[in-house]
Amino acid sequence: MLPKKGGRVKKHGAARSLQNPNFRLYLAGQGFSQIGMWFQVTAEMWTIVELTGSGFAVGLHSVLRFGPLLLFGIPGSLFSGRFNRRKFFITTQCLYGLAALTLAIAAFVWSVNLQLIYTVVFFQGFINVFDNPVRRSFIRDMTTDDELPNAVSLNSSMEVLTRTIGPAIGGVLVVAIGAPWCFLFNAISFSAVITSLSLMDRSKLRPDHRLGSEPGQLRAGFRYAWNNRRIRRTLVMSAVVFVFAWNWQVILPVYASQVLTGDADLYGLLVGLLGVGAFIGTLVVARVHTITGRFFRVVCTTLATALLITALAPSLPFAIIGLALLGATGTAFQIGAQTRLQLESDDAMIGRVLALYAVTSVGAKPLSGLLAGTVIDAGSPRLAFGIGAGAAGMLATYLIVSRAARASGAAVVDTELDTTVDTAVEIV
Repeated sequence: MLPKKGGRVKKHGAARSLQNPNFRLYLAGQGFSQIGMWFQVTAEMWTIVELTGSGFAVGLHSVLRFGPLLLFGIPGSLFSGRFNRRKFFITTQCLYGLAALTLAIAAFVWSVNLQLIYTVVFFQGFINVFDNPVRRSFIRDMTTDDELPNAVSLNSSMEVLTRTIGPAIGGVLVVAIGAPWCFLFNAISFSAVITSLSLMDRSKLRPDHRLGSEPGQLRAGFRYAWNNRRIRRTLVMSAVVFVFAWNWQVILPVYASQVLTGDADLYGLLVGLLGVGAFIGTLVVARVHTITGRFFRVVCTTLATALLITALAPSLPFAIIGLALLGATGTAFQIGAQTRLQLESDDAMIGRVLALYAVTSVGAKPLSGLLAGTVIDAGSPRLAFGIGAGAAGMLATYLIVSRAARASGAAVVDTELDTTVDTAVEIV
């Protein structure tokens, strides 16, 4: 029986999508592989620091990892959309595994140098151009519309847990047995994803809607996303949040050192608090059955509050409250945005819409990091968090005013506000 679209929610509970055997297989395989990925990233970062001692060299790692998605994510979705998603997904996992295995063999037989690490990172970043939209849309292929919000939430929970556990264990392994073993474990971990995808019941996946090779598909994707009001607003909100408000990875190390006058132990504690908050956020959203405008109004308002508390925190306890709340609301926003885009998009357009989301979220990291770093150097970490609070607050205000205008029947005001935001996004 194929997944059906539409209808009321029939399954309840925070883990209702786990009743789906295909999704259980997917989650198990991805969880194992994500831990391996963080092992490799941690080992790469540590090796770069050992080889160079340069912060710029570490930053270049992120640019090579996410830059290709920013530049080529949307065209990549058109290419990957011409193939069966499950088979294409297996292919990208094989390529990821081969790259990790190459790095592991080189580390065991010879020695790892900076050029080799950068080459492997760029190759895997380029594969991510095609893998990211396929991976995101495949969750929809496995689930019904009733299960989808919960499936996206549980998938995010898995990512939060692996992002917390993976670097911690990876750091211990790098010191205990060396970086090469972390590279090898990551190479082996991709077999879990390949096995889970191979064991799935293909009769319970949604039918394929493959793209042809006719011209104008890129323009059609932009036009489709722009003409659908909910998709357009979700993408605009995502761009604002991920560029201005969700850049704590760059700000937090300096915030812990300069503002809270702490050391690496304090920084680790703050990252852990963000992870705890993110996990709580996923558990809360897991019980949400419908992503509405009210959800985004509440989340954006709370996100602005969390960033403001962090920016103005006079002491560590206030910073702890702000960062935990930031982790919860930022993760809730990500889950809500992905879920709304998946539910609103047609099967033929889902890959292109999720590629646009990937560009505004993952692909925006180099731009977001550069902006945050510039603000920190010119001002302070508090100012960087404060700018994020202002951006999230303006977004929340727009959503509230826009809703009030529609509720009162002031269609003209709503149109003017919508046009203002759309024009601002075009300028940015």
